[in-house]
Amino acid sequence: MTRVVVHIDRIALRGVPASQQEALIRQFVQSLEHELAREGVADRVAAIGHRATARARFTAPTDAASLGHSAAHGVAKELQR
Repeated sequence: MTRVVVHIDRIALRGVPASQQEALIRQFVQSLEHELAREGVADRVAAIGHRATARARFTAPTDAASLGHSAAHGVAKELQR
């Protein structure tokens, strides 16, 4: 099993109300862990090696939890490129 370590120094939450930011981040972390735990994903990410930056673009849902999930899915997808 391959171990992947992801460090996120900054997340830009433009347009997200302060009252929803904590829920968004919590859902983002949970969803990213789930995405990276899927079979074969860690191996693909490890094979690519170090990434200085990753930018994910996606359609933003209206609620914080859905936005966190969508952002995590986008980041996981970008890490595999």
